[in-house]
Amino acid sequence: MFVNLKILSAADHSRRHSWVPRHNPPDLFVKVKTKRATIRTSTVKGKEPEWKNEQLVITLDKKHPKIEIQLWRVSSSALSFMNHKVGEVKITWEELKRRQDISCPVTLELDHGGHVLVEAYVKEDAGAGEDALKQATAMAKKVLKAPAFVPNMSLDGAVFTGVAVDVAGSTFQVAENALQTIAGNMAGFVQIVDAVSDLHPIASIACGIVTSLVVAINAQSALDQQVLDLIRTMRDANHFLGEFKKMSDITARLQDLVRATLKQTVECSSFIREYCGVGFMSRALRETFKPKALIKIEAFVTEFQRLQGLRAEGTMVQASLVSCRVLDTATLIYQTQVLERLRPIAMDAAGRPECSHNTRIALLQRISEWVMVAVPSEAYSYKNIFWLHGMTGCGKSTIATTVASFFREIHRLGAFLFFNRKTPQTSSPSDVIRTIAWQLSNFDPRIGKAIADAIGQKPGATEGSLASQFDSLLFKPLMSLDNQHGSILSAEGPILIVLDALDECGDPKARAELLTILSQSGKLPQWIRIVMTSRPERDIVLALEHCTHIESLPLDVNDPSNLADVGVYVRDELKRIRMAPKNRHVFKHESLDWPGEAIAVELVQRAAGLFVWASTASSFIDSHDPRARLQALRRGDAVLRPEEALDSLYKTALETVGDWNDPTFVSSFTSVIGAVVVAEEPLTTEVIDYLVGRNKALPSEHTIDSLGCVLTAPADGPIRIIHPSFHDYLVSPTRCENCSWFIDVEDHRRILAESSLKSVVDHLDANSKLIGELWSRTKAKQSLEAGLRHSYRFWIEYLSPIKPDGDIGQLGRNIAMFLSPPRFLDWCKVIDVIWSRFLVLDLAHELIVWVKENLPELSKMDPRIDETAICTVIDALLDRFLESPPPGTPPLPSSASEQLKLAVPAGPVVAASAPSKVGQYASIDATVHGTGMVAMSAPTTGDMPWHLTKPYKGLNAIKKELQPPRNPPPKPRLKGRKPARKPSLPAEAPI
Repeated sequence: MFVNLKILSAADHSRRHSWVPRHNPPDLFVKVKTKRATIRTSTVKGKEPEWKNEQLVITLDKKHPKIEIQLWRVSSSALSFMNHKVGEVKITWEELKRRQDISCPVTLELDHGGHVLVEAYVKEDAGAGEDALKQATAMAKKVLKAPAFVPNMSLDGAVFTGVAVDVAGSTFQVAENALQTIAGNMAGFVQIVDAVSDLHPIASIACGIVTSLVVAINAQSALDQQVLDLIRTMRDANHFLGEFKKMSDITARLQDLVRATLKQTVECSSFIREYCGVGFMSRALRETFKPKALIKIEAFVTEFQRLQGLRAEGTMVQASLVSCRVLDTATLIYQTQVLERLRPIAMDAAGRPECSHNTRIALLQRISEWVMVAVPSEAYSYKNIFWLHGMTGCGKSTIATTVASFFREIHRLGAFLFFNRKTPQTSSPSDVIRTIAWQLSNFDPRIGKAIADAIGQKPGATEGSLASQFDSLLFKPLMSLDNQHGSILSAEGPILIVLDALDECGDPKARAELLTILSQSGKLPQWIRIVMTSRPERDIVLALEHCTHIESLPLDVNDPSNLADVGVYVRDELKRIRMAPKNRHVFKHESLDWPGEAIAVELVQRAAGLFVWASTASSFIDSHDPRARLQALRRGDAVLRPEEALDSLYKTALETVGDWNDPTFVSSFTSVIGAVVVAEEPLTTEVIDYLVGRNKALPSEHTIDSLGCVLTAPADGPIRIIHPSFHDYLVSPTRCENCSWFIDVEDHRRILAESSLKSVVDHLDANSKLIGELWSRTKAKQSLEAGLRHSYRFWIEYLSPIKPDGDIGQLGRNIAMFLSPPRFLDWCKVIDVIWSRFLVLDLAHELIVWVKENLPELSKMDPRIDETAICTVIDALLDRFLESPPPGTPPLPSSASEQLKLAVPAGPVVAASAPSKVGQYASIDATVHGTGMVAMSAPTTGDMPWHLTKPYKGLNAIKKELQPPRNPPPKPRLKGRKPARKPSLPAEAPI
């Protein structure tokens, strides 16, 4: 509902501060706020100002028809956020109409003195919304042109005005002036903002995108009035950036306001680029897009006005980013269940380090502008992959995480995958396409629906080759979202996918198909942008270096900007250590600039351009006695090659952690660190003690406490190696030079395999009845301690790389015991309840393949391990386990009378996800008669086409190989009797 509110006059009766001259009349304006928008009058001088012919068109929400009318006094300062609110009154539309029926105009008393005189009536014409929008922009322009709001700022010889005054000339001249004003204010703001502030990156990026918009506007042959009004509003909302003269002017509250305004400016600039046809949207879709864009323009204007209002009021900023993306949270239950078939790998980005303040600024700005601004390449319409590559330790992952974090804040991060050779179960190339599809589905429900539809039409889409998955789950669904009759996602700007550490995604053979897909991914929609990082491994370079749709950028550790960033980081870390409260007694007699510039320069040189060296060195120094640690670090040879610098640093750090001549310490170190190095997932100290510490006198935590410089060990959290390069160092006998800290990977995998399998077999034997009662994931997790859960999940993956020999007698016996059908099926049930039925199939296939490949050796160790045992287990899995109901499925009532008690619910519909009937179990979506309780089936599994999955096909093939089908015996013929003939049909009677 649109209301025409006429502000007639006001009176300021509030007490004025003693320092304000009595003879100086105040400048006053009235602000009107509703749930949907905030708008204000022009400024009038005097204690009892009058407004002639000034009407405000406001939008009222029918559910919340409340109006706030405020009287504001303009500050004499040039800073508009110092304005003072005289008073306010809150009134509903119904109350205002009632009072106006009694007496018109209506006098509204303000809470702190003074009043406002108003008239109001409903505006019925269809153009009310457009009138309100134009009026808001015109009022903002009129008010902000006042001299008090136009501070000038000099920047490199050019003069920019806080709010540009529209000069006579074309629409383009007006738009260009406004955009140049915004860019000028932002450029000046970037110069005065401390580089250590987290405002610097977003300010730099916003400045670059607005600058690109100036070029885009100049390329137009026409410009709509609505876009011009939006540009003016954006200019007005950003004008206060030019008021700041130094960093100290930006208070904590204003930082939130600046951040919100800059983010909104980035989104709005991206929208205008699309509207003007220089973004990601194809030419054929632009005319379809423009009618829908008018609603978005109004939303942008309203949000900019809201931010201006918050600045004037001095209130806290609430997160409310208007994105040119359409975010819809209404996702169907069925769609979610279908998407479960994607079986994504879990990606937890919590705790991943980002770039330190004042480092990588130019690089981050370059990447961010590349994502947001579409630039055509030679062969493809656009380059859609940004490939950042460099040697280990140069900071690629922190850059990737920082980029992902920024685009997550502005609602443009579609997917973020990061790989680690230490966790192969989350770094397999076979899972990449499905996981990207899953994250994109969660990011935007429209993408989720398109992918779910693709899976519904082709149930085996999630099980084919990577090329088939790419085509079915990404390419076709994404391309379907740009059409003239439905969604136009390209109109909403880019969606970013980040792939970090591609070199740790499997081995070269395993990732070959994935690299082929990436080399051909130029056919993806141009609004899908991919940023990926990797080491320059040979297979990756050969696959990607000549692709014209890929922007390739090597990270050179010897580049001056990189060396400067490492220097900034080292000095900041030394300062942090020097000023830390825990070190106040250590540095009591040291100067504030300890250890001095000369030593800082020396450490930067030793780092050889590697951030990981600088990070590890600072952790090493930050100890009980930082001065002694610093001297130990400086005693090492100064080297030039980065690899040698890392090896020297790790050797120095390890030499100080304990007595390497003590066999007890060496044994504790190798068992604990060996488990950390080869573990399939990060382990807590509790799990380490369960796996390898049962016979140890000291807990693993005692050993880990001395390794803080190379391990991260949060309280009750998993232990992680500080960087993959330390893992590489520990497992290399050449780099370790046969030192006692060398970790033999095969030996330690064997230790974990034996320990885990023994725990599983012992638990299966002792708890068969308990396992039969496990139907709830929560109950199952509570029943199994963390170390036992780890053993259930990973013992097969520890076992599969091992070659059996004469040393695994006990391991062979435990394998034979596990392959008995009762134990095997109980294990399947535990995995199914806690994890998933898909995982059961994957792990069982991996185990059977290993047993078959090593059958001769295993049979010698235990004759129970033979072809018959393998086939029996396969039959139990495929014929019995996969045909069983999912965990939590309620049993079908036994009697017909009980079945009749099931009724269709009259209330909310609950979607059933399991098949309608599996064996003696039913999946129901009905209300249980007489209880009002809704029963819901378990996640989709029974209707999963298992026969299409690779593990299912592989197990069937093994069974056929080991147990060829027997020819059925011939049917016996009865002697003395001929086979009966079929009776012939009677001939048709003649007519």
